[in-house]
Amino acid sequence: MLDISVIMPTARNNYCIRKQPKLHFLKPTMESLSKQRFKGFELILVDGLHSTREYDFSKLPFEVNHVPVHPNHSFWFDRKRWAVCGALNTALLYAEGELVVRIDDCSEFDEDYLERFWEGYQSGYWPLAMHTRYLGGKQAYYNQKYKEEGYDFIREEPDRKEVLEKVYKEGDPIRDTRWTIVEKSGGKMIAPVNWMYGYSSFTLEAALKVNGFDELFDADKSLEDVDFGSRLQMAGYRNMFLLDVNHSVIEHEHSAIQLPEVELIKCNYAIYLLNRQKNRWKANVDILTEEDLEFIRLESLKPPCSPKPNFYADDCQGDLFKLWASNQPKFDLRVERLDMGGETKNMSAKEVPCGFERKLKDYEISTFIKAPIKVGLDEGVGDSRIFRDLEYAFCLQHIKENCKVLDIGASNPWFLLELMSRGCDVTTIDIAEKALSRHKELGINHRVANLVDIPFKDNSFSIILCISTIEHVFDDEDIQGMREFFRLAPHLIMILPFGKADNWVNRNKNKDRIYDESLFNERILPGWTVKRRTQIAVWDFNIKDWVSENCFHLIRKLI
Repeated sequence: MLDISVIMPTARNNYCIRKQPKLHFLKPTMESLSKQRFKGFELILVDGLHSTREYDFSKLPFEVNHVPVHPNHSFWFDRKRWAVCGALNTALLYAEGELVVRIDDCSEFDEDYLERFWEGYQSGYWPLAMHTRYLGGKQAYYNQKYKEEGYDFIREEPDRKEVLEKVYKEGDPIRDTRWTIVEKSGGKMIAPVNWMYGYSSFTLEAALKVNGFDELFDADKSLEDVDFGSRLQMAGYRNMFLLDVNHSVIEHEHSAIQLPEVELIKCNYAIYLLNRQKNRWKANVDILTEEDLEFIRLESLKPPCSPKPNFYADDCQGDLFKLWASNQPKFDLRVERLDMGGETKNMSAKEVPCGFERKLKDYEISTFIKAPIKVGLDEGVGDSRIFRDLEYAFCLQHIKENCKVLDIGASNPWFLLELMSRGCDVTTIDIAEKALSRHKELGINHRVANLVDIPFKDNSFSIILCISTIEHVFDDEDIQGMREFFRLAPHLIMILPFGKADNWVNRNKNKDRIYDESLFNERILPGWTVKRRTQIAVWDFNIKDWVSENCFHLIRKLI
């Protein structure tokens, strides 16, 4: 599994860097990425000019996925309007990294740039980076030359020059406006939620939880990243954004993206306010009500949204606003990611393994299907067996070679033998001695034990596997078991039935408990952070419906 997905949306002309007419705008960024000390990354370049882009990516020493804006997210792009949310959501469809790092084009950075993101993430934060501005290949300063040539002065934007006069003194370097505040705070600080913009990072799991960037912001530009950070905070990711004056990037001044001159439709600040007021942390799922639309209209027509009369087309009452209001986005990025890995709607159980989790390798699936024969096990090929193939393939993505593994609930011996063949020191426990008989015959370390009282010392293992086990316990044994896991290892892979809560009242011992989001957060998650989350499913021919499980890779919080 990749550690980092670097994502970059663009739609610029090839030679748009100001005062450097022969420098391709991608060259500084590609050269910087090529020099990174951190190697476990990919680049996803979502390109509005994909079909006509002139650049040779083939010789770069890292994986590049150069893609157009996905058709599901191109409504406003197709109408030649601003569509950065659609581009960023396209990147999230392709991302494979645990951590997502967003960068902008026309940028360059030091060889430790990605390393700093990863180290900050490993310490429990999502680092941000600040930019300093270059003009003609040199640091830009607030002086007479910049007032004559600088992009901030030559573009026409209401009150922009007045803002610059307040921010900079004569001779100051042109750079991120947050820089001085961070310096005065000792060089590092936790950023307020509305500072989450530009060069930033977040986990793929968190981005999928809030369903990506809010495409209501498309058609007009601004605040889409601030809203994204705000919704992450509302979803429970608080005090995550870390700013450091030593973590910076050079941004070369460039010409604007060439779009037709169009009238503005609505004020994105109004949508940001609405999301905050309604606590709407999950984007692209709810259709705005007439009350919501009226709120956006009224907010758009007053300061700070409208610096002057008639700032928005037809005062947000005409055809453009109606077009925007009648084409609201509604989608689920998790579902789209699964669909990109292969259509699953009409598959039988035997066809499912290579289609549900896009990152599962075909060779791993086929290894598991043949594995029982190798160790003389008579395993069925029914629905539960297919589930096991998917569960074990997910585990292999997250278990490094030569680590110490504790398996809860006596997983199939052929899977544990596969781990042992990769150099892992494996121990399995189960409350029933009979369940461990085959493990004993095959020489797998085993112990009869209850998950609420596991007989090992603190931090005895690198990772714990609890695969389709926690749903079988009674009362609060799941909570007690999670405390034991926390004591024993910093990493945990947890796979459990997930959907509509079931079998919690008057518990039927012959049926599994089913967790929903609330029960999971309340009973399983305390003390842990989600590093990766995936849903798997098979078709159950008995009930004629899909049955799903959620796979989690959890990491113990630093507390």
